Amino acid sequence: MLQIGEGYELTSSDENIVKIEGDTAKAVALGDAVITARSIEYDVEGTVTLSVVVPAKKVTLSAEFSRIKVGETSQISHTTKPTEASGVHVNLNYESSDDNIATVDSSGIVTGKAPGTVTITATDKITGLSDTYDIKVIE
Repeated sequence: MLQIGEGYELTSSDENIVKIEGDTAKAVALGDAVITARSIEYDVEGTVTLSVVVPAKKVTLSAEFSRIKVGETSQISHTTKPTEASGVHVNLNYESSDDNIATVDSSGIVTGKAPGTVTITATDKITGLSDTYDIKVIE
């Protein structure tokens, strides 16, 4: 719910997704709606896009390869519960436990740097949920 102070008028680009009730914007369905707040007194306005999503309740990682050679890569992928939380509604931040052994980029591609085992952690930026996956790097 989004609430705004007196002297402003709210409108929604799609009342089927975000419904305006007085000075409150209320999510009613999944999707995106542009909310416009207009000052009645000064005739100025601003907009914001609200995305109504189903947040993940559980994130589980897997990898293309759990064992890679130095210089090779492995793609980390994820599944979510509930399933409708997947796709654009899950925004993961990836991190390697040791960048000297393997690095991971923002799309989950792990690159082997030196022999050893690293733990890749992915954290959902919306909910804070996370999971880990171990990758072994060999010569």
